[in-house]
Amino acid sequence: MERGSIEAIKRMVRAGLGYSIVPGMSVAHPSDREGLSVRSLTPVLARQLAVVMRQDKILSRGIAGIVRLLLHRDAG
Repeated sequence: MERGSIEAIKRMVRAGLGYSIVPGMSVAHPSDREGLSVRSLTPVLARQLAVVMRQDKILSRGIAGIVRLLLHRDAG
């Protein structure tokens, strides 16, 4: 089952409705782990992200800078 809210996912796991893989930062604080058994994954999972834009969209100066940084991050 896929849910949009990490907190909702953690509540469902606490209620015994299954298991989940969540970002480490969502269980970083001890209070975030209450009622949960937290394990790290080996090997660590990674994902590739993409920038998707409409071809006819005019980018503001700020977003154009962010896109430029994102696209050149992998090239260097």
